[in-house]
Amino acid sequence: MKHRSIIIILILLSLLSYWFYNNFEYVSEVIETGFQGKARDNPLLAAEKLLQRMGARVKNTQSFSLLEKQDILILINPSLTEVEEQQLDVWMQSGGHLMITSNDLSNLNITHHTHNRHLIPPYKTIPIIWNNKSLTVAFHSDYSIERKHYFSIIKNIKSQYGTHFLSFESGAGLISVFSDMDFMTNHHIDTYDHAYFLWALVEETKGTIWLGTPTNVINTVPPSLWQTLWMVILSASLLVLFWVWHVSRRFGSVFPPPSRHHRRLLEHVEASGHFLWRHKHAHILLDSARQTLLTRIAFAYPEWNGLSSSELNQALSQITDIKVNDIDTALHIQHTSQHAYTFTHHIKILSKIRAKL
Repeated sequence: MKHRSIIIILILLSLLSYWFYNNFEYVSEVIETGFQGKARDNPLLAAEKLLQRMGARVKNTQSFSLLEKQDILILINPSLTEVEEQQLDVWMQSGGHLMITSNDLSNLNITHHTHNRHLIPPYKTIPIIWNNKSLTVAFHSDYSIERKHYFSIIKNIKSQYGTHFLSFESGAGLISVFSDMDFMTNHHIDTYDHAYFLWALVEETKGTIWLGTPTNVINTVPPSLWQTLWMVILSASLLVLFWVWHVSRRFGSVFPPPSRHHRRLLEHVEASGHFLWRHKHAHILLDSARQTLLTRIAFAYPEWNGLSSSELNQALSQITDIKVNDIDTALHIQHTSQHAYTFTHHIKILSKIRAKL
């Protein structure tokens, strides 16, 4: 019956293994975790590497005062003050080239339209001719731009969804306005002809290509935790303060620190004996002493190992001069008395026997 059960179990395990092998397989799955390191914080890092590889001088600006004539400044979602807009206007009038989205400068006289078409995918490709080359560039279908007043347009890009790019002069300089600049960011620069289009926009410059804006005016840093979670932080701080106050309160005197002095083994033995005596277990102490003595006798007189209790008492009496009855009482008879005198008397007899061995 036992062998039959084992065979049935083996058959079931074989069928289960066969079914599992035919219905499951080990698959490696790639999970998108997004950009890491500098690429996570700098949306133009890939563009910067591309332009450097093409031989351009590329820097990340920290101050508008560093901008010079014939330089190009590319801004991604900046938050500019009126004074900074005036600085950029003076720089462009002297010959600078600014690339920006239409809703980032208030003095451009350009309307930025948001259509909320919610198309899937949201980015639509637009075939364009740029420097006698056919390119394909994708712009977001929900955004378009429109010039409020007439002006001389140098270049533009249009689609069925509206105008996505306008380039016009500003004094001795140039302004390139986009409905969105996602095509040059890390997520999209490697698709379609975006990398070539970015290079075509800047390849004629003789100056430096600046990416970003001063850290005190660009809004690329997410809001601080205090701005978004101030109630949570305040509540947690109050809770920590209350906990510190609570644990700092005590009642009564402080226990002295434990001594680092190591106790002797004999102290532990004595403490164990006192514990057994206080809890009415004197017989355990007496039995332990008896067993220790009998073991000592067996080593000292191995020829006595076959003796009976009475014979052993006679032999011990001859070498110790202790009465046979006292030896028998101390060594063999079980006692339930907890009287201190009786216990001490038996221990003394056992000690005398041990000393005579």
